[in-house]
Amino acid sequence: MPLQKNRLNGNNPNLEPRKIDWARIALAVFISCFIFTFGILAGYFGRDVLEGSIIGIQEHTKNELLSIETITLLDDNYPCSNSILETTSEKLNELGDLITLLEKRKGFNDEEVLELKKLYSLIEIRHMLLLTHREKECKQNYNIFLFFYSNEKTCKSEVDKLAFILSYLRKNEESIKVYSFDIWLDSDLIKILKEENKISGCSGIVLNGKKVTKDIYQADQLKELLKNNVNKTLS
Repeated sequence: MPLQKNRLNGNNPNLEPRKIDWARIALAVFISCFIFTFGILAGYFGRDVLEGSIIGIQEHTKNELLSIETITLLDDNYPCSNSILETTSEKLNELGDLITLLEKRKGFNDEEVLELKKLYSLIEIRHMLLLTHREKECKQNYNIFLFFYSNEKTCKSEVDKLAFILSYLRKNEESIKVYSFDIWLDSDLIKILKEENKISGCSGIVLNGKKVTKDIYQADQLKELLKNNVNKTLS
């Protein structure tokens, strides 16, 4: 047991004192500083890229809104032109996607996003009135859906389901046009539409001027309503 005792007392003459590896310590410190600095720079860079991307989306959205407004005015000079209607319809759909993206990036309550939504809603209504005019003057037939929705968290499941169904119908039926309105947007026009159609709760659907009162769970239910709605009346 004397060997053990010597080790415990640190008196073993065969043991050499441990050398400090300053090179490894310096390398470890350098790596730690590099990672820390890189993290800070990456954070700033990512934020700048994100902000730049958001600004770009906002400017693009504003330009597209102005473009739609101008193209819509051309309809007075070229009545019943399908190219004008198709162009404005496509741009409205693209703008809806852009505003949805802005909502995700900046939040539903961001002031700039809300102002863009007000302008977008105004052009939606203009476009809807253009369609109703064409139905009378150009003998064209459309099925017009008004989709009212709330961005409240408790409404997300219901709203997402209806948005998916309406988007599916719009993409698969050329005669179907869908106009979406934020129920709580501070807009006099939306307030009027809500009151006229008695919209409340998380969502509401209006088809060709008539409120859909049944609960919708799948696209086939709305397709059935469309079949019964050939003459613009709901049974």
